[in-house]
Amino acid sequence: MKQIKIIMTRNYFTIIFSFFIATICVHAQQVTYNGNGNTGFGGPVGNGTLQLTDDGTTVTGTFTKGGAGFNDTMVIYISASSTGRTNTVDINDTSDDYRRAVSNANSSAIFFPPGFEVSHAIAINTNQPKLFSIPSNGNVGTGAGNNELNFIKNVGSGFNSGDVSFTFSFNWSDLGLDGSTGLNFGFLATYGNPNDGDPNGMFSSDEALGGGISAGNPGKLNEMTFTQYFDYPQGRTLGIAATASAGFWSSPGVWTNGNPPGAEDQITIQNAVITDVPITIDNSITVNTGSTLTIAANQVMNLNGSLTNNGTTRFASSASGTAQLLNSATATVNGDITVERFIPAANNNRRAFRFVTSAVNTSGSIFANWQDNGNSVPGVGTHITGSETGANGFDATPSGNPSMFSFDNTDVSANQQVAWQPIDNTDVNTLSAGTPYRLFIRGDRNYNLTATPAPAPNSNVVLRATGTPDLDGATFSNLNEVGGNFSLVGNPFQAVVDFRNLTKSNLNTNFIYVWNANKATQGGYETISTGTTDPTETPFLYVQPGQSFFVATAGDGAASIGFELDDRSPSNSNLVTFSNEDVASMKLTLYSMVDGNTVRLDDLKIVFDGDNEININDSNKIFNPEENLSLLKGSSYLAYESRALPDNDEEMQLNLLNYKRNDYSMSIRVDNLASEATAILVDRFLNTEQTLSEGLNNIDFQINNQDMSADADRFYIKFTKDTASLIDSQNLVLKVYPNPTNGDQLNITTAGFDSTDLTLTITNLLGQTIATKAIVNTGNTAKIDVSTIANGMYIFEITDGSTSKSSKVILN
Repeated sequence: MKQIKIIMTRNYFTIIFSFFIATICVHAQQVTYNGNGNTGFGGPVGNGTLQLTDDGTTVTGTFTKGGAGFNDTMVIYISASSTGRTNTVDINDTSDDYRRAVSNANSSAIFFPPGFEVSHAIAINTNQPKLFSIPSNGNVGTGAGNNELNFIKNVGSGFNSGDVSFTFSFNWSDLGLDGSTGLNFGFLATYGNPNDGDPNGMFSSDEALGGGISAGNPGKLNEMTFTQYFDYPQGRTLGIAATASAGFWSSPGVWTNGNPPGAEDQITIQNAVITDVPITIDNSITVNTGSTLTIAANQVMNLNGSLTNNGTTRFASSASGTAQLLNSATATVNGDITVERFIPAANNNRRAFRFVTSAVNTSGSIFANWQDNGNSVPGVGTHITGSETGANGFDATPSGNPSMFSFDNTDVSANQQVAWQPIDNTDVNTLSAGTPYRLFIRGDRNYNLTATPAPAPNSNVVLRATGTPDLDGATFSNLNEVGGNFSLVGNPFQAVVDFRNLTKSNLNTNFIYVWNANKATQGGYETISTGTTDPTETPFLYVQPGQSFFVATAGDGAASIGFELDDRSPSNSNLVTFSNEDVASMKLTLYSMVDGNTVRLDDLKIVFDGDNEININDSNKIFNPEENLSLLKGSSYLAYESRALPDNDEEMQLNLLNYKRNDYSMSIRVDNLASEATAILVDRFLNTEQTLSEGLNNIDFQINNQDMSADADRFYIKFTKDTASLIDSQNLVLKVYPNPTNGDQLNITTAGFDSTDLTLTITNLLGQTIATKAIVNTGNTAKIDVSTIANGMYIFEITDGSTSKSSKVILN
């Protein structure tokens, strides 16, 4: 059994949050929930516990009282439907003491938490527990004897008020639930006297299961407003969810409730939070002033409710992908959000045009957004030129040559050569979602514009824009009306769209024309058939956030193209048009055993997709009251670092502080690093080294009475490179496609290996070998049967015995 106790820190001052705590047992479907700690009626419920367990058919509850005798009535309100009631305002069934208790009869109303809609209730007194269903709408109860709360069945036997515990049970089917609907429900509980006064009514105590009821009995005159409830069998605390500290969304310690929020919660972000999992918002999420919500690259926000941004909400983009916003038709966004588009100029060593657009409508100028308001933050923004003097918002160059162009879709000149028009300013013009541009990317805003000859890109670039997103879709009808002519179109969504799904009028639906900055030496167009099955072409059919592309008018006359919400295809996020490299990364997690259970204590994430400067792409560490794991860089403690690929003999100093226990385990997951360098964990105290392999590495260590064992700088990671094999590996080719798979076969193309006899090893992310196959290296494509391998993410590594090449592959 695992007791969850949360202590959070904010600005290095410790704040202890007192709230009801769910105790989760690792046995099958068994969860124990604690009362709220109030003792208005002596504490039988407030200091009591409720344990729920089930066998797939029957749910059994065991309540253990925590104080005085159980002399009154407890009501367990159950939310097993999305069409129940959010309060008891219109419920007043007074026909017996059970129904009076459920109705909170002749008393002020009970208001349930966000996401909780009551459909059933169990009323429990010493006579017998009884299960009722509650009509989902209308007035319930008009006087004595009405019996409009529907009695389902008795769910237990009588007991004595002094008994330590009692049990009750019901079937999932009694709640209208089965395997097709999902076996889960939410609940909370009240405790009071339903026979108080004349007429009899519910005198409520302050004792409850669930949050929001402060000390002091509400009685009959005061409303009861719950802010949190529990769910079973997950054991979560839901309702109103707020952050208590900075960190990753999935980390329990980030949340005052002790667990990440549910989709129907009312969520408040009041720290710096990064989503490391996809999130769904069915109710609301508010980002407070001074707080930051970052949807991490390759993560998704599914928005069906409302997003209110009073701080910073950022949809990040990096070499690993771009965050996406998937909203339903009912979603709303209040306040501006920030979207990013990563461009791997330095990774690809390519000064080139990129065909871009914004996914938001900005109130600020192009200068304020893509030029980062003139700042020179490494990796953020780019130079946009068009003036020798720097007039009109442009960055000055000796030639004054323009670098940003719009395309006149109405141009009917020969070959449409005059359609490209340099923009006339960046200090007044704003960005609109879906308005396309051709933008020359040299590097970030630290690039030397006056050097001769022009240097290679100095940095990868993130274009950042802040404004309102397009939640409804858009139709662009300003297209060329001459058959065979081209029009430039931008993706208005902060999400991937499938070109084949777009609504097209008088357009050639058989082709999409995409600019590939990696083609030839300066970039070039790709003409892609919508019917292609070539895995090297299929990715171009999925238009990325921030990308623009060409379409062709089918025949003379008006033409249009429409983007609708259903056209989005988030699972096809890729960076083929911007980059096609896997990203190397390391994730370190510190664990310890607490009360017989493995507890995750802290995390550190390192992604090798940036530079070695500390900037906005890195996250400072906010310290926990217990153990802390961070990266020490100069005088900065980092919880997340985006850094350059390591050099030979480079070192990263880990920092572990505030040990509270003796035995620890550190897991280090290494992805896509093997072809770049070998990572080695060094333990200064034990004077040992451990080579870190691709996948998951586990390191157990102890803290004892020797001071050096608890030194903060005990561990560091060093990197080594075999220069000769590194040169060889740069010439190796490994292509695995389709990726993700869409069938039972994969195609593998290899080149550059010395031997024709190659070995393919497939491992999972735990480092376990799943399969080994022989491959003949002929430069041609081999087909591999993967039908016997379970769906998931794997590392495919090809080796000839001396050199190797690996790639991450998703099997669907």
